[in-house]
Amino acid sequence: MKPTSLELNNKSYSYEQIKNGSYKPSSSFEERTLLFCQEWLNGKDQFEQKTSGSTGKPKAIHINRKMMTVSASQTVKALKLKSNDVALVCVDPAYIAGKMMLVRAFEHDMQIIIVEPSANPVEKVDKQFHFIAMVPLQLQNVLNNTDTLDKLNGCKAVLVGGAPVSAHLSSQLAILEIPVFGTYGMTETVSHIALKRLSAPPEKFYTVIGDSKLRVNKNDQLVIKGSITNNKDVVTNDRVQLLTPTTFIWLGRTDNVINSGGVKIQIEEVEASISLLFERMEINNRFFLDAVKDEALGQKLILLVEGHEHDVPSNLMEKLKLELEKFECPRDIILVPEFDETSTGKIDRRSSIEKRRWQN
Repeated sequence: MKPTSLELNNKSYSYEQIKNGSYKPSSSFEERTLLFCQEWLNGKDQFEQKTSGSTGKPKAIHINRKMMTVSASQTVKALKLKSNDVALVCVDPAYIAGKMMLVRAFEHDMQIIIVEPSANPVEKVDKQFHFIAMVPLQLQNVLNNTDTLDKLNGCKAVLVGGAPVSAHLSSQLAILEIPVFGTYGMTETVSHIALKRLSAPPEKFYTVIGDSKLRVNKNDQLVIKGSITNNKDVVTNDRVQLLTPTTFIWLGRTDNVINSGGVKIQIEEVEASISLLFERMEINNRFFLDAVKDEALGQKLILLVEGHEHDVPSNLMEKLKLELEKFECPRDIILVPEFDETSTGKIDRRSSIEKRRWQN
C-alpha cells in the first residue's frame, strides 16, 4: 500500500492536507519543508536552488522535475531500496540534499519521517528506518553514542556527504558492517552522481550510478554529462583520476593546486595526510590548509587549526615535518578560535582565514 502521509517532528500530515496547504508549521524549518512537499505533490516543474558557497559565492540555478526524478531513480536502484522502506530525512530541504531525500521517498513510495536537523538526528527517533543521509559531523555523533549507533543496524543505506570525511571517522566506518556510502556530487548534478562504500569492505574509489559520462578537459577539470544534467556538460572544479569510464579517485579541486618553489601541490592530498597524523596524535580539532604569497617560494602552505594554544601539541610542527615532504609541510600554524561555516555546515575557508591569528 502506498504511503498517504508523512511524519514531521512527531506530527502526522496527510498528503492531501499538504497539497491543500491546510497545515500550520511551528518553525521555519517545518514551513520550508512542508512548502517543498506541497510544491512536489502538486507537480511543480521548476525549482530554484542555491549552490553551497563553500569555495565561492552561492549562486542560484534552476533544476527541473525530470532531472530530480531521474536522480532519485538512479539512487534508489543503486541502493536497492524498496517501496514502504522508511526514509529518515534529517537534512534541511532548503538544500539539494534534503530536497532529494524527499523526492526519492515520494517517487518510490517510501514512508517518510522528517526531523529537525541536529547534531545527533536519530537520538529521538524511536521507529525503525532503512535509509538516511547525514553530514560527517552528524554521523560521527551517531557513532559515538552506543544507543544511536544501534539504531543504524536496520539500515539498508547510510549516505554521508557535504564535507570531507576525517581519518578518524573513516577508521570507525571501515570496521562497521552497516552499508555506509560516501557521495560525490553537487547542486548542479542534482545531488550525487557517484558513491563510494566507506564501511566494511571500504572502497578507495567512487563508482558512477546511472548514465552519467565522465571526462577530463584540457584544464584538468572533471566534466559530467548525463540525464541528470539534461545531457549538457557540467564543468566542475574537481581533479580526479579516472580508473575506468565509471570509476574514479577524487584528488581535489583545481583551484586548490598551489605552486610552491616550482612544485605543484594538491591541498586536499596534503590535508588527507595531516588528517591521518591528527588521528594518530588524537587531535580532534578541525583544520584546513591555505596558501599565502612568499617571496622565495612564490606560495607557501599554512595550516589553520580551530581552537586555542592548549588544543595543539607543542611538537605538532616537528611531527608535520617528519610526516610530509619538504614542500608539502606548512610553514606556519595558525589558530582560529572558531571557524565560520557556510549555510550548509561546511567550513567557510575564506571567512575563517580573516579571523586567523598567528602562532609564534
